[in-house]
Amino acid sequence: MRAFLAVLDQGKRVLEDRLLAFHLSRLGRWVLLPACLLLVAAYATAWWPPLAAGILLPAASLVWLRRGRPRLSLAETARTVDTEQSLNDVLTTAHEFQPRESQSPVLAALMEDADRRVQGLALPPVGRRERLEPVILIALFLVLLLLNLLRPGDGTAAALEALQESVKGFKGDSRERRDLEKAMQGVQQAGSGEQRSQAAAGMQQAVAGAQATQDLQQAGQALARADTSRGVGQAMASGNLAQAAEAAQAMARQAGAGLSPEAAESLRQALGEAQSQLNHGSTRDLRSAMQEMQNNIDNPERLQQAANQLARELEKLAQRQESLGRISQQLARLMPNSGQGSGSGSGSGSGQGSSTGAGQGSGASGQGGQSGAGGQGTGQGRQSGSGGQSGQPGQSGQSGAGSGTGSGGGSGGASPWQPPPGMQKTGGTTTGLGAGGKQAGGQVTQDPQKIVKEGKGKRPPAGKALPEFTATAEVSSSPQLMPDYEKGALLTDQERQRLQAGQETVARSREIDEFCQQHRATPRLRTYLRDFFALPAAPSPRTPGPGPRQP
Repeated sequence: MRAFLAVLDQGKRVLEDRLLAFHLSRLGRWVLLPACLLLVAAYATAWWPPLAAGILLPAASLVWLRRGRPRLSLAETARTVDTEQSLNDVLTTAHEFQPRESQSPVLAALMEDADRRVQGLALPPVGRRERLEPVILIALFLVLLLLNLLRPGDGTAAALEALQESVKGFKGDSRERRDLEKAMQGVQQAGSGEQRSQAAAGMQQAVAGAQATQDLQQAGQALARADTSRGVGQAMASGNLAQAAEAAQAMARQAGAGLSPEAAESLRQALGEAQSQLNHGSTRDLRSAMQEMQNNIDNPERLQQAANQLARELEKLAQRQESLGRISQQLARLMPNSGQGSGSGSGSGSGQGSSTGAGQGSGASGQGGQSGAGGQGTGQGRQSGSGGQSGQPGQSGQSGAGSGTGSGGGSGGASPWQPPPGMQKTGGTTTGLGAGGKQAGGQVTQDPQKIVKEGKGKRPPAGKALPEFTATAEVSSSPQLMPDYEKGALLTDQERQRLQAGQETVARSREIDEFCQQHRATPRLRTYLRDFFALPAAPSPRTPGPGPRQP
């Protein structure tokens, strides 16, 4: 029994080795040929993913074949050995009786049967092509692998690392850093050729958007018109912010000694013009320092402190511009053939009521409305079917000469108030002043507050308070105050900080909404993102808004 099992085990190993060699011969061309193509692509593009794939593909195939080595059962081995033994017996018998084959038809039939069975099981002879094909593929694979491994580096990895360090060291607001980091990820993930050129162009746009060169040059030209700030202005106009900071320190010493009335007035005008040119977000602190100097132009001590603060802000901007220039240089070194992107300036207003196509203004209640042609006023009354939608008492409304929804494209004033059926209109009008000019308000009969104070009429139902009535609009004494207010010059530091925080909150909320809409995120994910960034909950699109109040 042991001898029989030993014979079976030996035959089993022989058959398994033959089967493994058969699988290797079949998988050779299907593994080595794609691996060679991947190595050629890696050498041509100098990109590491094709190189890694070309190495891992044959290695994974060998591991799979080794671990998935074909195994035969004892029954299959016994049948194979029995078949071989019977064939050997047949062949032996045939060879023994071969001389008598021509004499005996039985032996002739037995010989033919043996030849037929042997020819059916025997493998075809191995040709020259079959012998050379695996050798050629293996040699080609090894040569391509050596070429890729011995290829001299082009400095791309070092340039990417230096560029990444510069981006990490950039000091700016959160949005600018986020844009630069996103562009940096695109450059790292891009391959070569067109993809890397597009990623480099995107990063160049991010760098150009973070620069405030145009605003600083225009502000420097404005400061150069005054004798006191001429050195600061000329340095800013030439783009040398470090020299401008030194000139600002000299100006601070001169301001501490006192200025003549003519020099003080000239400096005040130059500071005002320079502030109007600084619209970039990175120049917010510089604009505040100029505003502090303008407010304390008659106080030498406070003026000197404000000038020193101006010098410090210029030093910060100089470091910021130097960091951006270093990023641009390293990006150009990384992609010497990619064209440098042209700079594009972007301004961000920090005042309420800024014109964006549908003018906003302030009326008697201090709340800005919108009108179809940029004009707006305040009025008292209710919705009119012919003149658009007018505001409730104490609120500014939407005016227009369109349909009853108040979205008309005309430039007409607020629609007159129409009394309920059975009530006559009396004289007296209420006028309002908006951003578009003086407009006629609604006509009223009596003062509602007066009716309540005198105890006449009925009190409003529970939960519905009567809005405060304002008969006249606040009239601005100077038409120049509105542009100054739109630029944020009249805002305090706390108001400006709150306004900036509100703008950043709105921008982050818009980015979250666009991300969720693009990726078809669930409402649960949207709520989680808003909670994570401490944003107010977005209104549900399925919840219908309140309908118009019935008279």
